[in-house]
Amino acid sequence: MDALFGPISKSNCGVETLGVGPTSTCLCRIASAYTLAMPRPNTYEHLLSINTGFELVRKGLGALNRGNMFDRKELARFEAWSEETRSSINSYLLGVVEAAETDLAGRLYRRRLARERNDDSDGA
Repeated sequence: MDALFGPISKSNCGVETLGVGPTSTCLCRIASAYTLAMPRPNTYEHLLSINTGFELVRKGLGALNRGNMFDRKELARFEAWSEETRSSINSYLLGVVEAAETDLAGRLYRRRLARERNDDSDGA
């Protein structure tokens, strides 16, 4: 990491820092910026699993509907409920993910602008 980010040392909180002096960055701040605002990577995997499960329910109800043993209207009602539930879950989860991603994008944008302003003032 030294070659990419500069020397690593300990901060006041005991966590390693990147760089030295007033420009050093505590790794706990970097980690918290990403972990608090950004959905965990497996969030997307869980969302895929949920949707895959609902697809299996849809296929299973469709297969049962082809036989004569079950009431077609009842199976259609269950399929509609499962689709409504799937849609509600996706809406909620993706809304939370979207808010977290937008928050992170805004913070990263502000940091980039500040860094660019700092670079411009140092170079002028």
